[in-house]
Amino acid sequence: MCLRQVDIKAFIAYSSIGHIALVIIGILNDQVWGILSSIITIYAHGLCSSAIFCIAYYSYLKVRRRRLIHTKGLLQVYPILSFFSLSILFIFVIGLMIFFRGVYNIFLYTSINHGVHSKYILYSVSINSSQYVSLIIHIFPIILFLKLELFFFRKKLSLNYKINALVLSYSEMNLISRFLHIKIIILHQQNVSIKQQLKTQYDDFY
Repeated sequence: MCLRQVDIKAFIAYSSIGHIALVIIGILNDQVWGILSSIITIYAHGLCSSAIFCIAYYSYLKVRRRRLIHTKGLLQVYPILSFFSLSILFIFVIGLMIFFRGVYNIFLYTSINHGVHSKYILYSVSINSSQYVSLIIHIFPIILFLKLELFFFRKKLSLNYKINALVLSYSEMNLISRFLHIKIIILHQQNVSIKQQLKTQYDDFY
């Protein structure tokens, strides 16, 4: 259904299906890493979707059309947009739904930026610095989420630190329980030996 869309905003809106499919797979896996992956995917979806809609809006400002056929060849007019093609390198195919998500993302990018440029492009409208900044700002929430230890030096809040702390506490609990178990066995043996000595002394006395 997504590949049959001709409107850019509708095209992007249907991409949420691929993200939610990955979230559902992670939750139904019923593992710690699956749930953590689902949480990270939800955060990434919230951050990336707004950036993609910003790019779609800026494309609309240049062409005044939202159909894919009217926005071809933007890369020839604005070469700076080639920077965003690096996102293709990070597409990982996980399942059929996610594969189609990669397909329509590539199709959306190539339909807008490549090919013969459209006659509807307004050459007088240039990409200004505020539009660059609004896209770059989307990187900082990702850094804030993934590198919280850069802002909190006393308490390491990174995910690896928490997992290592949980593993360490679990190992300590196992060691303590084993030590207590051995201690109880030793005390029990000492108690038995004391009872036997008392019984022997009692028998010798009488």
